[in-house]
Amino acid sequence: HIEYDVLHKAATRLMRHGAEMNQRAEYFVCFGTAGLYCRQWAIAGEAIYGDQGFLSLFDDGFSEDGNGLEGGNYHRATVMSMCRFAEQLHDQGVSLYTPRFKRVFDASVMTTPRGVAEYCQASYEQAYRIYRNPDYLPTLRQLRKSFNAQSVLDGVPGIPDGPEALSATSVLDASGYLFLRRNTPAGHRCLAINFGMQWDRTELDRLHTRFFVDGKRIDRQIGRITYGSPFAGNMYRSFAHNLVTVDGMDMTEQRVPIAGQHGADTLTAALFMTREDAPLYPGVRQWRLVAIAGEHFIVLDHLESATPRQYAWHYYAESKAQQVSLPLEAMVTSPAMAARREVNGSVGPCRRGMTDKALVAS
Repeated sequence: HIEYDVLHKAATRLMRHGAEMNQRAEYFVCFGTAGLYCRQWAIAGEAIYGDQGFLSLFDDGFSEDGNGLEGGNYHRATVMSMCRFAEQLHDQGVSLYTPRFKRVFDASVMTTPRGVAEYCQASYEQAYRIYRNPDYLPTLRQLRKSFNAQSVLDGVPGIPDGPEALSATSVLDASGYLFLRRNTPAGHRCLAINFGMQWDRTELDRLHTRFFVDGKRIDRQIGRITYGSPFAGNMYRSFAHNLVTVDGMDMTEQRVPIAGQHGADTLTAALFMTREDAPLYPGVRQWRLVAIAGEHFIVLDHLESATPRQYAWHYYAESKAQQVSLPLEAMVTSPAMAARREVNGSVGPCRRGMTDKALVAS
């Protein structure tokens, strides 16, 4: 009776849900597993082929290059459920490892600093067995440093030796993510910037940069502890990121095209330029150059407008040891952004400085 009075009825209700993205994935895992267990093949099939099922998410939940539409930061929430469900079905002789699912695995490594998946690592054993993408090998090398049952059961024996990190630049054009990478004598370097989609859902963060040394991030941004915090909304606003704001405003959600890229032995770089008909800030043209030169990160900004504007360059340091050439003074209260003042203390300790000249941060 438990099967039919509890699991079957609950699965039927879940099958008719209206949730989206990562919640949709959790739902079809639940009712699909219940359908298999209760031998209710219509419910199990709905979990795969239905308009709220596994395959539907490739159209509704991911970009064409396989990244979750909620943003790179929430990509994992959907992928973890999909991997779990695909592994369950594979054990029953049903393969969900389609070419479109491969894109999801690809994006999950390409949007990390070292090209090593940060979640679902064990799922790459099955993915590599099926897709044989060599970009998965750094993830498998990391995974196999310690015992893992999935490596024993699903892994391809004798994977080739090779680097433990990707050194090539990754461009996910459909998502609008760029990851510059370089191996240097001082270690691995990665500079990430998003020029199309947000990195986390609803963030106004185009051209936001993140720096990584040997896979560890060396800068920060304003984040969120809980959804219910009165400060939770700070993370969505433009000033919460490593970018330039204009007149204290939040930017628009526009894609910023790549104007050019360069790769050489000692320098890898990309230039972004806003479109005149689709600016981030009305009446402002903006260029941002990002580069890894030797072992150093470089970010150069140039903004133009027909009328005087106030530009604010925001950068959140990971350590007090990081320095900027501009003299800074502590702010007693949280900054006022446009007509809105943030709740005091909600952005943490702030320092500011004013200049009409170039500045250097190190």
